[in-house]
Amino acid sequence: MAERHNKILRNGIKVLGEAAVLPGTSLLLDGKIKAGALHAGGGILAKLVLGVPGLVLVAANSYSQSVTGQSLLQNVLHNKAPDSSLKEIVEQDLASGKTPDEIKAGLAEDVDDICAQA
Repeated sequence: MAERHNKILRNGIKVLGEAAVLPGTSLLLDGKIKAGALHAGGGILAKLVLGVPGLVLVAANSYSQSVTGQSLLQNVLHNKAPDSSLKEIVEQDLASGKTPDEIKAGLAEDVDDICAQA
């Protein structure tokens, strides 16, 4: 239970960092300096070119990569229909180049999320 609260607190700090400090904060907190710096620079550039929506998209992508290990686009495309069978999910993940260990980790997270919602 304490581990879950720590995860929630850490993710809350990441969201605040992305929103209030700079895109890339989540990745920087994870120790991913290069990816965090790229998101920070990309966020500034996106704000100059696209305004606040561009900045928000880059920040959301940084948070997504930090929390799930996948970009925002990958998470949107990876969102499987609830009626997808386990076999279909695994086949799609294998076809996309994921390793069996990555697939297992993703499925374990899905099980944890479902248990937390129940």
